[in-house]
Amino acid sequence: MEPAIAESRGLAALRGLCHELMPLDDTRLLEARVVIAFCDRAVYDPRMSAAYETTMDRWRTLMHNCLAQARTLGEVTTEASDVHIVEMLFAVVSGFQVNAVLTPQATTATRQLEVLESLLASYA
Repeated sequence: MEPAIAESRGLAALRGLCHELMPLDDTRLLEARVVIAFCDRAVYDPRMSAAYETTMDRWRTLMHNCLAQARTLGEVTTEASDVHIVEMLFAVVSGFQVNAVLTPQATTATRQLEVLESLLASYA
């Protein structure tokens, strides 16, 4: 994830991070399939569950860092807490992973991007 946002800051970095996690193309759709299969196994395997938790914590930390930069740059001005924003973005991006695999006709790349942009705009 870090290389995807290394060249940007603030809202651009947050957007780039979300794009990396969203199944917007065939490669990221395949990654989403792997995530879903991993989650199925992690439910029954404490080691895999711990690995999943560690990865999700890292993604949240990256989102928090990008969001803090966006606030410093004046790109995010909402009074909503950073925790709220990150959890909302995290839920949306994670949901896209599942929905793009299970309902691809309804979860197109265009629709995902529209939803993300609408959500980000609501925090400006």
